[in-house]
Parts: sequence; structure tokens; C-alpha cells
Amino acid sequence: MVHAQEETQQEDQDSSASMKHLYYLNAADDVDRYNIAKRNGQLRDACTQATQVAGDYLGAKDESKYRTWKAVEKSDCEAADAADRSGR
Repeated sequence: MVHAQEETQQEDQDSSASMKHLYYLNAADDVDRYNIAKRNGQLRDACTQATQVAGDYLGAKDESKYRTWKAVEKSDCEAADAADRSGR
């Protein structure tokens, strides 16, 4: 009985590690999209992608990177909002 419980715990850990890896892969793709939007001056798209990257790191339970990208999101979304208000 203990052996089955250990196997279940190992499977849960493996599944959790796989999910975390997927979140990091998604984050890398979303950072690439963010950088493309920033380079092309697309403020609203950059805001949206920063939000997505922050969500990826939240899913990965990486609090440090989550906080970093929440700050990027705040800054970029405020810039996009200001541009929208000014009609750009």
C-alpha cells in the first residue's frame, strides 16, 4: 500500500514538473511576442503580451518573475492607455 502511494506522489511530482516546464515554454514564446510588439511600437499589443507573460509565470509559481512582469504590464498598459486617450 505504501508503494502505491509513493508511485502516486511521484506521478504527481512528474506531472507538476511537466506543467511548470510548459508554463516556462509558453513564457518564452510570449516574451518573444512581447519584444516584437515593443520593437514595432504596438503599445496595446505589448500590454497584452506582458499580461500573458505575467500569467505564465504565475502558472509556473515563479513569484519573482511574476512580480517583474506585473511591473512591466503596469507600465506598458499605462502607456497604452495614455496613447489611447491622446488618440495615437
